[in-house]
Amino acid sequence: MKKTFLAIFGVVAIFCVVMLYQIFSFDMQLETTIDRDRIEEVELVKEHIAENPNDNVKVTYIPNIEENKDIIRITDLKPNQVVSNNFFINGEARGWWFDSEYGNFLAAISDEHGNIFGRYDAMALTKNWDTDDFVPFRAPFVFEKPETDTGFIILERAHASEIVGGYKNTLVFPIRFR
Repeated sequence: MKKTFLAIFGVVAIFCVVMLYQIFSFDMQLETTIDRDRIEEVELVKEHIAENPNDNVKVTYIPNIEENKDIIRITDLKPNQVVSNNFFINGEARGWWFDSEYGNFLAAISDEHGNIFGRYDAMALTKNWDTDDFVPFRAPFVFEKPETDTGFIILERAHASEIVGGYKNTLVFPIRFR
């Protein structure tokens, strides 16, 4: 009886922490592409949706691991690897990918349709992220399995509106759900 109570209490506590984080976290926009026209600028997608509210626009993410390998990479997952509903990712990113004050950036998870159901902070694992070198990071993911079997981890550069060397500001990494 005591073990059951502790297990239920633990699940409820984790759920409450995740919900509080969601409520108090910053509402960050992620770069997306529109499936129909392959438009890559977020503003054009927003404008299209605003002008055509009844249009069934499908927003999708396009994996871009290879083109970002010299900027950011996940080191402990392979593309399309199966993940459970509670896991961490480890990786490394150029120092300018992180927020200069806090050493973090946005890590999100979406289903295969682009519906984001979790936003988290990826944190630098060193105190010196003000560099052009690679800096190790870690990000937690706690979620309930979505209805789809596949989805994406989305890592967005802090201050993504700033262009650095013309690089994309989002890494899209395909995963499968257990």
